[in-house]
Amino acid sequence: MQFNSHRTSAWVAWLLVVTVACAGQSQGQGNGEPLTREQDKLARDFIRGRTSASEEAKGALRLKMKAEVDRLKLPPARTFEEAEALAKLVDTRNNIDATWVTGARDPAARAVAVEALAVYGEMLLSEDVSPQSKVNCMAMLAELDEAGVNGAMPPTPSEKALGVLYKYARNDQVPVYLRAIALHGVNRHIGRWWPTDKWPDRTKQAIERTMADIVNSEPASPLDVRAHAWMVRRAYDCLKTMESPIGANSALNRLADPKALPSLRLAALEYLSRLDTSGFPEDKKSLHLIGLAHFTRSQLVNWYEKEDDTLKAKSGAAAGGMGGGRMDMAMGGGMMDMMSGGMMDMMDGGMMGGGRMGSDIGDMLGGSGGRRRDKPVDTQTWQVRLSRRLINQISQAAHVALDGVALPEGKPVLGVKPLKDAKLSAAEQAKIAKLIEAIELFQTAVNDPQRVRNMVSLLTQAEGNIEEIMDLVKEVPGFLVRYPELVPDEELDSAEDEGPLQADPANPDAQPGASDPSEPADTGEPADTGEPAEATEPQSPPPAEETTASIP
Repeated sequence: MQFNSHRTSAWVAWLLVVTVACAGQSQGQGNGEPLTREQDKLARDFIRGRTSASEEAKGALRLKMKAEVDRLKLPPARTFEEAEALAKLVDTRNNIDATWVTGARDPAARAVAVEALAVYGEMLLSEDVSPQSKVNCMAMLAELDEAGVNGAMPPTPSEKALGVLYKYARNDQVPVYLRAIALHGVNRHIGRWWPTDKWPDRTKQAIERTMADIVNSEPASPLDVRAHAWMVRRAYDCLKTMESPIGANSALNRLADPKALPSLRLAALEYLSRLDTSGFPEDKKSLHLIGLAHFTRSQLVNWYEKEDDTLKAKSGAAAGGMGGGRMDMAMGGGMMDMMSGGMMDMMDGGMMGGGRMGSDIGDMLGGSGGRRRDKPVDTQTWQVRLSRRLINQISQAAHVALDGVALPEGKPVLGVKPLKDAKLSAAEQAKIAKLIEAIELFQTAVNDPQRVRNMVSLLTQAEGNIEEIMDLVKEVPGFLVRYPELVPDEELDSAEDEGPLQADPANPDAQPGASDPSEPADTGEPADTGEPAEATEPQSPPPAEETTASIP
């Protein structure tokens, strides 16, 4: 019995050694190490076109892709160091794409790598890993292409990833942020294949019903409001690409709802602008105009009032009074609102790699909505540029929806079906013409570099034109019936009433430089598109709630 006991102990010890060795090997592979150095070299040679597409090379590449995907697997952070590691997952994902997908020189190797990423990515999404791991994995699948750009043709999204993306997009048990990213990927496939015969009618109908269910849904809890809005906006993007009217009722109600998030109202407006509404019932067409008028008015007024409050706070701080506290409170609250409201939009523009998931008015205009002009000598501070970007986004979205162009005398935006062609009543058509004229006067005023040099002059140029729009929208038939609280006459506080701002070297807004009067006004594509804001020193942006400022 004693001998048998020793033999049993020996067997147990041997099993433990084998188990530990296997666990160590598995852990090494999970950290991105291939099975052997030879297989790693073979996979790299294959992806670089240095070796033939043998079965051995394909197998080595699949093992390598498994190891690369495993690099995204991290548990939720419990320490600062673990949080830093999670933040670096974006770089890891971008490196996988640059090395093994877009960087592939052998088409056969790229096909193997894409298929492996889709397979192992789906496996990762089902595992118990950190939300950041799943977000980066889903983003990788959403941007996964079969092949790169070929001449004038856009990249073709990976058919291998579509099944995973659609499965997660339609599953209401999946976290809404993952569904939003999946919808971005589905939209890329829709843009490529919807106009073709690749998908049968029943598939297209199922996709339409999924999008309709999403835009008609409500957030599960107050904590999900902004993430849910992000998901709904992506669903509107899909419907906009399809030009499907199935979500029109939802969009009309959201556009006309003063309590809806501005980003959702903008997404609804852009979606409706892609639909031929001339055959809609008269009450629906009227609601479209009423909602558009209220959205334009409310966003411009909110913008003006917040910028005016900021000037008051700065003026009080410069005078040494109690304004400093107001400014701190305003800037702090604004930054918190911007951070909470813009988190999903930041993921739109940054998380997706290169900002291809961005929204909304920039993608909608596509460079065809305005005329590119030589820009004046740049003397405007980043505060002025950021503020102008917001109001240009609002005014151009309204102009596109009304007239099909973004700016006065601009080129028509492709695919837009403007409200002026919707066969509204004569009274409504007359108000549309006046509203277009008022918006154009506003755009010209706020984008004049000879008159707009700091925030005071920007608000001064905007004030009268916004008040004109405020009065004009009340004349739209049915407007005051839907919004009776706006019946009293209203005026904006004049920026000139705040008193002169005292010179402050730390505040570049107070003493702006002079612009070159010989240069034309900066009224090109949406508000300084593609140029970074230029801050002379680290200052906080103006306070803002959840507005269209953070929208792609």
